Amino acid sequence: MSDQSRMDGNEPEGPAATADAVVPPAPAEEPAAVSGAVPPAPPAGAVPPVPPVVPGAESAVPASAPAPSSALPVPDAAQIPGPTAQVPASDTVPPLPGSIPPAPPRQGSTWLKPFTQPVLLGALSHVGIAVGAAVVGAILLVFLVLSSASDLPSTPIGSIDDVRVDFGVLAGLLFALAAVVYGGEINGTMDAGGGLFSIGGSASIWVFPLTLTLAALVAVFWWGVRQGRTHRLPTWQHRAAYSAVVGLATGLVLLILTLVFAIRVDESSVHVLVTAAGYRVVLFSLVLVGIATHLGRWAGSVAQPGENWFRSGIRLFRALPRVAREALAYAAFGGALFAVLGAVFGVIGSWQTLGVGSIALGLLGLLNMAPLAAVLGHLGGLTATVPGVESTFTVFKTDDPLLWIAVLAAVLLSIFVALWIGIRRPRRNGIDWASTWRLPLVVLLGWFVVGSVFFGLGVSAGARGAAFSVGIGIALWSPFVMAVWAFAVEVGAQTLPALAYGSAPQLLGALTGHSAVAAWAAGTSGTTVGADAADHSAGAVVAVPEPKPLSPAAKRGLLIGLSAVGGVAVLAIAAGIAVSVLNSSRTPEAVAQQYLDAIAAGHAEAANALVDPNVPTAQRAFLTDAVMKSASDRITDVSVEREGTGGGDSASLIVTYRLDGVKQTAHLNASKGDPEFVVLDTWKLDDSLVVPVDIQIDGQGKASVGGVELPFEFENGYGQATVPMYPGVYELSTEGSKYFALEQKALKVGSPDDSFQDLSFAPTDALKEAVTKQVNDLVDTCLASTAADPDGCPFHAYTFNDDTKVTWTKQGEPTVEIDDRGTQVAVEGTVVGSYTEDFFGTTREQSDEDDYSMYGDIVIDGDTVKVAFDDSWW
Repeated sequence: MSDQSRMDGNEPEGPAATADAVVPPAPAEEPAAVSGAVPPAPPAGAVPPVPPVVPGAESAVPASAPAPSSALPVPDAAQIPGPTAQVPASDTVPPLPGSIPPAPPRQGSTWLKPFTQPVLLGALSHVGIAVGAAVVGAILLVFLVLSSASDLPSTPIGSIDDVRVDFGVLAGLLFALAAVVYGGEINGTMDAGGGLFSIGGSASIWVFPLTLTLAALVAVFWWGVRQGRTHRLPTWQHRAAYSAVVGLATGLVLLILTLVFAIRVDESSVHVLVTAAGYRVVLFSLVLVGIATHLGRWAGSVAQPGENWFRSGIRLFRALPRVAREALAYAAFGGALFAVLGAVFGVIGSWQTLGVGSIALGLLGLLNMAPLAAVLGHLGGLTATVPGVESTFTVFKTDDPLLWIAVLAAVLLSIFVALWIGIRRPRRNGIDWASTWRLPLVVLLGWFVVGSVFFGLGVSAGARGAAFSVGIGIALWSPFVMAVWAFAVEVGAQTLPALAYGSAPQLLGALTGHSAVAAWAAGTSGTTVGADAADHSAGAVVAVPEPKPLSPAAKRGLLIGLSAVGGVAVLAIAAGIAVSVLNSSRTPEAVAQQYLDAIAAGHAEAANALVDPNVPTAQRAFLTDAVMKSASDRITDVSVEREGTGGGDSASLIVTYRLDGVKQTAHLNASKGDPEFVVLDTWKLDDSLVVPVDIQIDGQGKASVGGVELPFEFENGYGQATVPMYPGVYELSTEGSKYFALEQKALKVGSPDDSFQDLSFAPTDALKEAVTKQVNDLVDTCLASTAADPDGCPFHAYTFNDDTKVTWTKQGEPTVEIDDRGTQVAVEGTVVGSYTEDFFGTTREQSDEDDYSMYGDIVIDGDTVKVAFDDSWW
């Protein structure tokens, strides 16, 4: 019989197929003695055997007992048990009255007897194999990381090529990664400084390198098979105890190694500790290594003498319940398919991101990518967590239409698995709805347990009371979606084989195995294996006539029906791809790009329509096309990137652009709106790129942008204005301002994070001329006076008589200084007062020179300039 038939469960299965059914050959049975038969007489000359004398037996025989009759027939020698004959316990002769009963057998140590010295040495070697396999995986992981180091991105403290490690660090890294192979978590702590200025933090990361984990467990399984063949244990309880000890010891050894070889850095006031010591390495080693050990010993105990590994594997597989076999086949086929797809996407992604050298790392994560690709292909979701945000990613929310290939792969996988499983079951009439819950339930539980524990990545860190975590995993609702697909596979397993056999039996045989198809057609498939045999014997499977090939008309109808179904499936996938393509242009990034393109083109009003600037109507005068077109430079080189992993109903965007040759950055938030036509995404920006420009003015004057006057408010020579504007470099106009001129010719509006601008007004020559004229008019008026102390004048002469007449003349023109803001004036000059001094009748000519100064405020009212001199101290 072929190996395929053995795997399919079409070979009659005997007791040897079970775990504990290996029984040594029974000794040859002696002929049973006939009740009441008399032993034959011994041969002539032979001495009859003397029965053993039991102490006290003589006295126990009553004196009146009759002596044995010599007339009794003597038994034949063949009926006398030999010295090695085994007598059943029930046939044991009871002790004679008055005899001493035999001592009972010892109790309490018989259960441990199977754990002989070879078994214990095997357990010790098993622990060595488990630890060694993890260390080899860690060495491979370190080698791949270092070989890809040149392609990994640099960090602010340097690249990985700059890292220098000694033996202690290398050993600590190897044993930490060895613990990670069996589920350990790497933890790191750092303390620096001391006293009030100390800082500290911690971080941790966990991820199952499933490829290395599976390879290590295969090594553990292989050694378990060898131990099961050479040193068998009698019961499954003994194997379970052995396996638990091996798993626990493996975890404890790795725990001790990670503690002893923890990476420690103590330099100056900096203390760093990195280790994988923790409960996870012990717990997962106990579970994973223990299960692999138990399965290996089971496989070894099932194996028959001289049986090869392939047949032993078939025997192990066939010993499982049917639903377990089908679930494992489902997982194996799906894992292989989506591992290939995951490898393609993973290698391409790592190549584009990190370079060619990272391809090996991508292949190392092959089994980690497979479940993620499977979940997406079955329309499930992945959850990504970043600080404060949790997003869900599905094929419906992707910008890459190629991910729909995974959906097509899931459909084809489901059809193939349904055929493969159905062919290995007894033929039925119709659908047995009462049994359709089994496979979906196993798939649901499997994804809940395995998917939530083994698939994903978690990173957490904290410092100074703040903490954050980053992770990716399978969404909680995804296992239910996988169970729905499993239900479809179950229904297909009960219906598709008959259709496929009737229309294309050769193709069905090529896909699922010709021997399996032949057994199914003959009605012998799956009727003698495990639970299947019980169902068959209980009448769950009724006799079904052998299926006949379909007639040409039936084939034509089936072809039309399948074509219709296939067409609908193709259209559905094409529609999904089309929706993905359309939604790829309806992302928050696309909306932001459209908004920024409008601003870059100077279409302020179109930008206002896309995103409400949320400013008062009176200030929207600066958000018009006329104002935007007055800009000498607008934003260029626009790019939009999403912060985080994406997904969800909100998005944070980083916007970069160049303005006047300088790179600018802004942040925008977007939220998802109601879909259009049910499936088309809509997004809107919650923030605008309008910059509330806070302008500080030194001086006084008027300025306008694009014909709109800036609303300055002045006080004490200083002014202020706040106006909303889009980023750009705007030309400033000072038309209508006669006495002041702006020192800046343009107003640069960068980004919302850079909204302060300073403007300075400088006084013009016209203002100086107007002020100088008023100063000269005042001086000339004062010079015309003959008083020694003219009213309202900054100079005076000291005369003996108050009524002395003074003739004033100026010594050159006064100097006039106006401050930078054009709000104050300072005047300095020299005059000479000539007069005739009369001192009690004696007269003489006297001349006094006076250096004067005066200050005043410049007040401008329209085109009128007025200087208000302060004469309080003249």
